[in-house]
Amino acid sequence: MDKQEAYSLLGVESGDKLRDVRRKYHLLMHMHHPDVLSDNGNTDTARQLNEAFEIIKRERISLKRIAYTILLRHCSCKRQPKPSFTQKA
Repeated sequence: MDKQEAYSLLGVESGDKLRDVRRKYHLLMHMHHPDVLSDNGNTDTARQLNEAFEIIKRERISLKRIAYTILLRHCSCKRQPKPSFTQKA
């Protein structure tokens, strides 16, 4: 399953926030969960929904990690050491 199939299976757009994708995933899993309806088609659908959500979640998390790494590498601000306080006697 590729990313476009994952988005279309969950019925979300690629620009949607992960929070919205998660809500849609939980709604669909509630409808197609094998414990709710004990149909073999629901088991396959639940597996496909789970796989689609994992693909989208992995993609979003890896993009955040890449952005954070780039930010750290190109950050012009340097950490300043904390001033040491000395007590006068």
